[in-house]
Amino acid sequence: PRELTSQVVHNQYGSHFYAKSQNLIRKLTLQYDKTFTKYDLLLMPTIPIVSPLVGQDFGAFQQAREKIRQNTSPFNHTGHPSMTIPCGKSQDGCPVGAMLCAKKLE
Repeated sequence: PRELTSQVVHNQYGSHFYAKSQNLIRKLTLQYDKTFTKYDLLLMPTIPIVSPLVGQDFGAFQQAREKIRQNTSPFNHTGHPSMTIPCGKSQDGCPVGAMLCAKKLE
């Protein structure tokens, strides 16, 4: 949850970085709000890479970890509704998802 993440940032890094992160979230929210004045929905890959396979070495997972969250995480902070829908399979047979994101309260 956002509140827990905010508390961890505040506890570990202090008020300065907490305040800075909150300001960046506001800017990001305004940019998405502006985008949704022109478009009803955004369609994007849920994750921009093929998921690491179960059983791959931990190093491969660690390298993929940040990329896995890069499309979904911003909407966790801005509060814009989003959902993923299955849309096929990768060459390895792993599921691939598309994410739909929309304006708040619509």
